[in-house]
Amino acid sequence: LIKIKILSRENNFINNNDSINKIIKGTNVNKKINDLKKISKIYVENFNIDYELARLLQSIPDIGFIKYFYNSEIKRQKFIIKYNLNKLNFNIIPDFIFFGSYGNHLCPYYYSVAKEIGLINKKKNLVLRGKNQKLSNEILFNYFEEKKFILIRSNYFLRNIYQYYHTPIGDYFSLEINNLKVISSSIYESFNLINQTIENKKIQRPVFKLTDDHFSKGQEFLSKYNITKNSWYVTLHIRERSTYNESEEQDHRNADIRDYIPSIEYVVKNGGYVFRMGDPNMSKLPKMKNVIDYAHSKDRSKLLDVFLGATSKFLIGTSSGFWPIPHMFGVPVIMSNCTYSASYFSLDKNDIYIPRTINKIVGKNITKLDFKTIFDLPQSICIKNLKKIFNQNGLEWQKNSKEEILDSVKLMISKISNKNLQNEHIEMPVYKQIIETAALQYCNNKVKAFADIPQLFLSNFKELN
Repeated sequence: LIKIKILSRENNFINNNDSINKIIKGTNVNKKINDLKKISKIYVENFNIDYELARLLQSIPDIGFIKYFYNSEIKRQKFIIKYNLNKLNFNIIPDFIFFGSYGNHLCPYYYSVAKEIGLINKKKNLVLRGKNQKLSNEILFNYFEEKKFILIRSNYFLRNIYQYYHTPIGDYFSLEINNLKVISSSIYESFNLINQTIENKKIQRPVFKLTDDHFSKGQEFLSKYNITKNSWYVTLHIRERSTYNESEEQDHRNADIRDYIPSIEYVVKNGGYVFRMGDPNMSKLPKMKNVIDYAHSKDRSKLLDVFLGATSKFLIGTSSGFWPIPHMFGVPVIMSNCTYSASYFSLDKNDIYIPRTINKIVGKNITKLDFKTIFDLPQSICIKNLKKIFNQNGLEWQKNSKEEILDSVKLMISKISNKNLQNEHIEMPVYKQIIETAALQYCNNKVKAFADIPQLFLSNFKELN
């Protein structure tokens, strides 16, 4: 640490970081971007400047973020070698990964998968814990401990070394594929590259396996509803604004639970049960046979969140925090009502994706745009304030219909039963080719379209028929 500080002071690295922090605390995004660009020309070796620039540009969104993430990683790796940080036997992982939303857990999960299949070094991973920080789910973290993620109380040494050495797995991964360094532009591209490697190696994706203790406690809960070992059930998690008491900036991720009632009824009609996941702030479901509104249950717990996600036949969900739990345990996912289309690339061949159609509004005229537009800029990479950007460009999204959601459930049951009739449709390779081509705009590397999109949704587009 002394050597790093002496050498980095020679390059004004520490003073640079202080300047960066002052700029980042500002409120005007464009001013922050311009100020960072100015100091990046002075302190050319400081990778943190490029990193913060990339994050700001991504939030606008501006496609320039790709270049700055790439430059940041190249500079970071040079810095690590220059100061012998590569000799340390650990990585440091950003704390929000395990102390934020459930969705963040997908990053360390795929990081561990990349290690298992030889794309990342096998060092242990330190997670710095502040004095009052609590894990999002201590039960779920047990499964990461097995993968060499170590929770450690933050101290002077680790806090100082963090600014030079932390691994930015919440934004992108640096992988080694076929002896070449591969830097992705986003976590979704990283996940996709890992799944491509798994397919090329003809191996199964490594998944978590529920412990005997967690399974036993979960079975006790199921017995309250007379659900036996031979029964099957699905989990349902539909994001609502009420959960987060938020403004419109995340509205593109929310949906109406009432649109899922026909799908719930179809699962029950076919002998299954439905567990509606979430929290008590969500709207209540009407009472229905074999449907448990777990979000409003007194039995809600971190353990049951994990158990139900891990043992369900599949998930009906949106691009929100809960879906990574079943995914990490190898359970197929239906991701519906999606507007932020980059999330498509986090799915694999067992999953189903239903995007939203996009309309152009000119006066009183509403025109449905083509399929490619769904995976185009800016909606493909815009994480926040998408509604504002749509309004500025005369666009609106159209939620999935009840029929489209139901069609996805029928397709999933068919896929699981190995009776996937959709493969007979010629549209499959066509729409996936369109997705892959569109992604070249915002990915550093060629990505592959894995997840299926139901035929009923595809039939909305003339170019696919």
